[in-house]
Formats: sequence, structure tokens, C-alpha cells
Amino acid sequence: MTLVDRIAPERRARRQAEIVGQLARYGDTGGAEALGYGITDCRAQTRALIEVVRELVRRGDPDRAESVAHSITDRWAEGEALIAVVRELARRGDPDRAEVLAHSIAYRATRARALTVLAELSDPPRARRLAAQVMVLDDWATALPLLERVAPRAVVTVADQADELLRDRA
Repeated sequence: MTLVDRIAPERRARRQAEIVGQLARYGDTGGAEALGYGITDCRAQTRALIEVVRELVRRGDPDRAESVAHSITDRWAEGEALIAVVRELARRGDPDRAEVLAHSIAYRATRARALTVLAELSDPPRARRLAAQVMVLDDWATALPLLERVAPRAVVTVADQADELLRDRA
């Protein structure tokens, strides 16, 4: 980081974020987190902390990852970081907590992606319920791959009913 201070200011923050990410990947998540908070450029700090969250999740510490994610001040970036936590909680067999966390995400499209991740790791009834929520939150493009997995005939049924409605109106 001392060497990075000698880099031109317009490139400095990006390099600092890269160092934080590498430090986390090499196992010093505590040091990476501390350095991440020390970055003064908001975008670079956000990017660095997202990398710390992802590494904490990869290393099996979703509680600490969630805590770091909630410390991110950019709401979109916080949601991006929380997707990894939702995935890990679902993998660990805590879908209820994962769903509550997914619903806490501010932006609808990001929340839909988190619910999609959760649905992919859920039992069929929960997955179908979550797929319906994804359709309400976002668009069909987000929901279709999920629907094909959890309710293969759903897409065909909706298309058939839409076709019937269009013929009745004509």
C-alpha cells in the first residue's frame, strides 16, 4: 500500500482495491477488511469490500460476511455483496435466514437475483414460490431459466393461455 501511494491519484484507488482483494484471497481477510475501510475513494472501497465479503463467504464465514456487506454504504453494492451471503446460507441449509436476507436487498433486480440463487438451492415448493416472486420483482428474462428448472410446463402453460386470450380478443 505504501508503494501504491506513489501512483498517480487517478489510478491509486483502483490499485488499492486490487490489493485488498488479493490480500483477502491469500487468507488475511481481517487485514483486507481493515485496508478496505481505509480506502478513501467510495467506488474503490465498495469494490474492495465486496471482494472481502465474497472471500469470507468462500472461507465459510457468512456471519462476518453479512456484517461487512451491511457496512457498505452504497445500497446497490451492498445488495451485490449480499447475494454471495444468501447463496452460502442456502448451501448451509438455512433457507429461511437466506430468504429474509434476500428480501432486505434494496434494489428489485438485485433482490430478484438473490431470490433466484436461493430458489436454485431450495426444495421444489419453496423454489416455485420464489420463482413467482422473481417474476413480480423483475422481468421474465430473469425468471425464465429458473421457471424452466422448477416448473418446466409453466412457461408453456402461460404462453398457451396468453395465446387463447389474444384469440378471444381478436
